[in-house]
Amino acid sequence: MHFIKARFDRTLGEMPEKMQRLFNEMIRLGCNTSFISDSPFGWAPEADLYETDHELVLTVNLAGVRKEDIEVSFHGNSLRVSGRRSSAYHEERPNRFILLEMGAGDFERTFRLPLRIDDNAIEAIFSDGLLTVRMKRQRKPSATQVEIRE
Repeated sequence: MHFIKARFDRTLGEMPEKMQRLFNEMIRLGCNTSFISDSPFGWAPEADLYETDHELVLTVNLAGVRKEDIEVSFHGNSLRVSGRRSSAYHEERPNRFILLEMGAGDFERTFRLPLRIDDNAIEAIFSDGLLTVRMKRQRKPSATQVEIRE
């Protein structure tokens, strides 16, 4: 009996590492991992965040979401995108799903920005199911010479 317990304990101890390898393999193979969310809501939209010489650009995949159901807010160095996507099945009720990957309901993503942003120069455009948020970098403060008095 002791042998079985020791083996069971070892298997449980290896589980976090095996789960991490599984998720890494899913990402490597290009599997949709948007269902893996730290959001308290049921799903999180996919997003890309990249930097250019003058701005940060965030693109969020919001296919099936109406513009009036999206909210974008900026505070400190965080940008929050939230909203709601209605179910695609409101007119007919499927008997059973063979594949179910599209999230529906409320969503929220908060992006911690690696650069200081000029909060007066943020632009959001929603077109063809993609939300693009352009954020101008805050200008670096210039060096100021300070006079020393006697």
